[in-house]
Amino acid sequence: MPARDRVNAASAAWVFVPAGAPRVEAEEYLVVRHPDWNERPVQVARTSLGRPGRPVAAVVDEVLERARDLVDPAVPATAEVAWWVCLDAPEGLERELVGRGAVLDETVDVLALDLADADPAALLPATDVELRWSDDLDVFADAVGLTTEVLGGTPTDRDVLEEVFPGEAAKFRSGGGGAVVAYVDGRPVGSGGVSVGEIGRAHV
Repeated sequence: MPARDRVNAASAAWVFVPAGAPRVEAEEYLVVRHPDWNERPVQVARTSLGRPGRPVAAVVDEVLERARDLVDPAVPATAEVAWWVCLDAPEGLERELVGRGAVLDETVDVLALDLADADPAALLPATDVELRWSDDLDVFADAVGLTTEVLGGTPTDRDVLEEVFPGEAAKFRSGGGGAVVAYVDGRPVGSGGVSVGEIGRAHV
């Protein structure tokens, strides 16, 4: 399979679910309730047509109805659903969503580098940048803070992060990945996330 096709296939299959995040899942969809600090806490991460002949409209109706269970009146952002229309989305999904009043929020480019032939030295950070894994609560707090600052979302108290942190730390220590924060002169300037089989966004 050509490299471009492999990248497209991997991107279509990519789904990020934070540790311990509530979800609503069926054969045809996956809805994830991200932490409050996310700009769009309720997200439809995957959509497919598992039952032949089932109208796209019926799937959308079911998803929106079940997503109501993830709404928190104390977090206004949960009243909106972010719906990822991925490369393998069912025919007519985007048209159905737009017809219901959905608006385009962002378009994501897929950037990939074949590491097989990459120069290891070229992958190293700048000499004035220090990278730290989020297996430390302070680093995890910086990662969340950067996410909220760059992408928007609800600022989160440290006591909330303390409750979530053990799950994130366990993921990292088991080899599942985690967040990485870049520091310059001790100040957090960017972050990114990585999981086994997945790479998340970078926030700078």
